[in-house]
Amino acid sequence: MVVASRPFRQDKPSKSATSSGTHLNRGIDRESWTAKLRPGLLAKNWLPERGLPGLPIHGLAFARFVILSEFITTLSAAHFMTSDNSANFRAVTEGSLDELVQSLSQACAFPVSVDDVSVRQTHISVVFLGGDLVYKIKKPVKLPFLDFSTVKLRHRFCEEEVRINRPWAPDVYLGVVPITREAGGIRFEGNGPVIDWAVKMRRLPESATLRSRLQDGLLQPRDLERVARRIAATHQQASRVVADQALEANAEFRRQWTENWMFAQTLDAEVIEPQVLERLQILSEKWMQRLEETLVQRAEAGRIRDVHGDLRLEHVFLFPDRAIPNDIVVLDGIEFSPGLRRIDVAADMAFLVMELSFVGRRDLARGLADIYFSETDDVTGCDVLPLFVVYRSAVRAKVAAILGAESEISQPDRDKALARSRAHWLWCLSELEEPDRRPALVLVSGLPGTGKSTLSRMLADMAHFEILRSDVIRKEIFPTATATVDSAAMYSADKTQQVYDECWTRARRRLLAGDRVIVDATFQREVNRQKFLQLALDCGVRAIWLECTAPADAVQRRLAARHGDASDADWPVYQLVRNQWEPASDFTERFRTTIRSDKGANTALQTACNVLRARGLTDCGSVR
Repeated sequence: MVVASRPFRQDKPSKSATSSGTHLNRGIDRESWTAKLRPGLLAKNWLPERGLPGLPIHGLAFARFVILSEFITTLSAAHFMTSDNSANFRAVTEGSLDELVQSLSQACAFPVSVDDVSVRQTHISVVFLGGDLVYKIKKPVKLPFLDFSTVKLRHRFCEEEVRINRPWAPDVYLGVVPITREAGGIRFEGNGPVIDWAVKMRRLPESATLRSRLQDGLLQPRDLERVARRIAATHQQASRVVADQALEANAEFRRQWTENWMFAQTLDAEVIEPQVLERLQILSEKWMQRLEETLVQRAEAGRIRDVHGDLRLEHVFLFPDRAIPNDIVVLDGIEFSPGLRRIDVAADMAFLVMELSFVGRRDLARGLADIYFSETDDVTGCDVLPLFVVYRSAVRAKVAAILGAESEISQPDRDKALARSRAHWLWCLSELEEPDRRPALVLVSGLPGTGKSTLSRMLADMAHFEILRSDVIRKEIFPTATATVDSAAMYSADKTQQVYDECWTRARRRLLAGDRVIVDATFQREVNRQKFLQLALDCGVRAIWLECTAPADAVQRRLAARHGDASDADWPVYQLVRNQWEPASDFTERFRTTIRSDKGANTALQTACNVLRARGLTDCGSVR
């Protein structure tokens, strides 16, 4: 088995479909793409002569500038800048890059006193951080989508980077400065002969990024309101793309949208289940047909503008105590490809909306989008936003799948990349599907006798879920135990954990197939709640936790009257579990809704349906 090829379909029978004039060939493999498309790609200078060692080439799906730009911001310098790969990409070195980096890594290379210098590299740039300053240089490389191969070109793109980013970060991008050779070595902003150029910036704390604040639990809705207003103001001031170019940008997006699903067809079921792929192909075409006229109208109305092009959580810095406009700082707009910046403004916003939603913060994503579209008077923005967020997620899925095929990357990293790819494809399905068909995980929990199984059955019938009931699975795992042990022993910690582990395995299998799953279990331990809810996030699907409650006297009457049920829990088990019940953490609390079951089964069902409707998981109306 060739590890580098693992995520991609091979030796599969061909199955073709035609959709809006686009021929989709499901059985096509890497070699077919290469044989058919390599000559044209080489002629356009989109691919190196020999290709990347170990890198599967997927024709236009890989060659398009958008895919490549995502690729360069994801892969590490170590993979791309080996001597062989540098040669393949025709990297041009003027002098020694190693000498330059080594010299500029010294504190004495800075024009002001600094204690030490930190260095960060991608395969197209090197960043030097010292004290309150940052200097960023461009590596002397020539890639299919950018050319930094000469000092003159690097100077030009340094100037372009400052020009593009100053509207987003006026006090951060300080200008373009020379790198000079002095008697004592190479320096920033010296007086000797100029050997290269650098972008000079103020240093910002990484803890201020939206990603860091989100991970630390510090990101609040009011913070994103400020971000939305700032992005809206900057977009409003951005130059509009002329009509012909705007329509061509729209057509290019349509082509790239189609290529997402062409690429997905080359992937093995390990990455995307066949039924998920089939649903994505049908839904993606329906969505595009539904919104194509709206996209054209937006282009004609001036909604395609020269914006940021890479508006990610890690590129946005928040300083709540600073005055406007320095409270919001956005870095790293794309300078090397105007086509990646000249996009629909909603497509620019889609980066942040997708990233927030993908980690389970759809509440923050909705608030951000609502404020933005309100500020810009964009009445069709909400209509097209799902298209753009799915496109952003599909690009991440492709990049992750390619990473998962790279033999140069460690096995654990490949496994993580493939898991990310699976999650992003499922997330795309979750966004495009109708509410009653969206893959999702619902935990229905509560102490014994609180009505969770009754609610689970009714909810499954109403909203089309499959049920995994822990009591049933317990008897499958221990089929003879109930006749020989008392009920308390059957609910021991060890046996109970085995049941939860089996529920988790089955839930994962169904979620990866794009199904909707209810797990009916007590969930008294917080670790299990976290494990299941994290599973949903890791699979790219929505999650809800419904906790059933009832007064103790009502529970005691129910348990005494129970006969012929899969559950063996009695009043002593209820008391045992109640004493072991663990409170919710901040993480699980975000998913939890408490449902009183003593008010009647229909009332409990109506409450549950209201929660699902609010989370976009059902269209069901009133319960009768």
